[in-house]
Amino acid sequence: MKKTVRILTLVLAIVMSVSVFVGCGSNNVDNDSGHGDDDAPEETTKANEVKIEDIDWSIKSGIVEDRRYALFSYTNKSDFVIREIEISFKEKSGITETQKEQYYKDIFELLNLDENNPEDEEDIQSIKNKEISMCAESEKICHPKENVTNERVRYYNGYYYVTYPEHYDFVEPDFAKIKFVAENKIFTEYYDFRSKEYTLDDETEVAFYWTEKAIGNELPKPEAEFVELDYYDEEEKFSFEVYGWTAEDYNKYVKQCKEYGFTLNANEGDDDYTADSSKGYHIELDFYARKGKLNAEISKKD
Repeated sequence: MKKTVRILTLVLAIVMSVSVFVGCGSNNVDNDSGHGDDDAPEETTKANEVKIEDIDWSIKSGIVEDRRYALFSYTNKSDFVIREIEISFKEKSGITETQKEQYYKDIFELLNLDENNPEDEEDIQSIKNKEISMCAESEKICHPKENVTNERVRYYNGYYYVTYPEHYDFVEPDFAKIKFVAENKIFTEYYDFRSKEYTLDDETEVAFYWTEKAIGNELPKPEAEFVELDYYDEEEKFSFEVYGWTAEDYNKYVKQCKEYGFTLNANEGDDDYTADSSKGYHIELDFYARKGKLNAEISKKD
């Protein structure tokens, strides 16, 4: 247990040091991308299409699965589909030492750290050397005028849920990352709460991606609005993510995969399915109901 906590804390420190401008995720942003540059690529014309005022967000205390959390909710008041949103929070100025001591006490309890145990000293000191920060995010698809509710806020860059909602009083919004959809492309826009400036990422993603390689013909294309490339797009391996699905959509897709011949050596759970086909292919499906997200991979067996 101690070794696990120490590793997570070390990783946390590394992530915090390199993620000042990337929020809970890992996408990079080119801070030189402009707004209205005549020589800029067409994508930059989408900058500022979604204003921060179009995201009517809040964080409140609430109960999920019999436990109290800080919960993030928002309403999409823009004219665009919001594919994903992240808001990062930094420590407020003026936090008293008394408040910090209580915060550390709560965090140490959450991480099962004992200030009187020499084995925990390194982890405890590492936490005390960090500024308080939090991250709220949602990968749920949110169409115009719709809302997303009760997404659990996380400490720092996302390892532990905020189970002490009063800790939210110790932070303030730092920056937001908003992924929105226009012309079948996903644009990534950043908003800096300090400077009140927007920055548009130069890179875009297609809203529906499917491999052109032959392996893509071995399983059904998902009937979905958003399909994104995951890690692999190779001759013998293809992985993708589907967003905006319900459990019914997922179960329908599993049935379609079975109709494509993925019935050998099958292992099926409520939200996962693995199987082989007689053609020598293997699929792995993992569905996350709270996010409405499917992770899928097909690979050629050796």
